[in-house]
Order: sequence, then C-alpha cells, then structure tokens
Amino acid sequence: ADAIKRHPFFKQINWAKLDRREIESKFKPQVKCPKSIENFDKIWTDQPPEDSPCATPGSHITSMFKGFTFTDANLLPLSPDGNPGHAVFHS
Repeated sequence: ADAIKRHPFFKQINWAKLDRREIESKFKPQVKCPKSIENFDKIWTDQPPEDSPCATPGSHITSMFKGFTFTDANLLPLSPDGNPGHAVFHS
C-alpha cells in the first residue's frame, strides 16, 4: 500500500486525514435508500448470491480447533443488571 500512496497520482491526498475519515467526499451518489444498489452495474447485481466467497476449511484446519468454542459477548443476552454478557472461552 505504501508504494501506491507514494505514487505521484495520489500526491495531493492527506493519508492521515483519510484514515481518520476527515476528508469529505467530492462525489455523493443519489440513492433512494441506504441499501440501494441502483448505482452498481447490473453485471454485479444480476449475479446469483453465494454463501461464502471462500472454500470451506479442510479437516487439517478444523482439527486444530477441535474442542474449542467461543461466544462473543455481544451475542450473549444481557445480565440481570442490564449489562452485556461476558465472553466465554472453553478449551
């Protein structure tokens, strides 16, 4: 990425401000709703959806995590005091 950032075409870009999202976009497409796909070419929107862009991991990968589980705290119900639950690790 650094080679691209140093390219003369991008000389005017303040990369630190861009990373902090402090640069206002000069182009704002008109959309009917936030989930609109009207500005995407039909070559992309007419494609059938796929469950995953990558293949299912092989057994050599899944065996590395045999017996391991994880539950994200954001997915746990609220505790009685109204706070998010706690992440739970098991091995």
